[in-house]
Amino acid sequence: MNVPVSSLQFAGFLSRLVAFVVDLVIILTALAVFRLTAQALYDFFTAIVPVLKFSFIDALLLRLGGVTASAIAQGAYFILFWTLNGQTPGMALMGLQVIHNDAVRPPLPASVIRYFGYWLSAVALGLGFLWVLIDRKRRGWHDILAGTYVVHSAAALLYHEQVMAIKARERAITEQLLSKTKQ
Repeated sequence: MNVPVSSLQFAGFLSRLVAFVVDLVIILTALAVFRLTAQALYDFFTAIVPVLKFSFIDALLLRLGGVTASAIAQGAYFILFWTLNGQTPGMALMGLQVIHNDAVRPPLPASVIRYFGYWLSAVALGLGFLWVLIDRKRRGWHDILAGTYVVHSAAALLYHEQVMAIKARERAITEQLLSKTKQ
């Protein structure tokens, strides 16, 4: 693509927040389904074979494994979507995409840095996310660390331009009709 990054329309805080919430709902729903399935299988097999009842340590290790698996799944969700598509499903819904410094999808290392930068932004009481409100290019700390930008996708901009052209055409027709009725 090699378009100057400064010529793109940067995404604001609210559209990014909505996209993130959509992604969280998707992730949490998938994890809840996985958790309920795992619990149902555990209950089923321990009812049939009572010897399978786990000790406290075994149950603790299982929970730790579940937390680890969910953290890996969450990281994989964001990293893979950013790297392969340049956007998560939430971002696609909002017409946003992540680009790297050269205005292409971020490479895997940049996506990994961006993901861990998310945690840094969150741990600092959310200041890294709020940085989008004051940065000229609407970048959070995670974007600055990874060399990424969140912009409105070309398809979203094209759709917006088409809608604006239709509205302008409707206004022109309305004004034309009103001027004819006044004569």
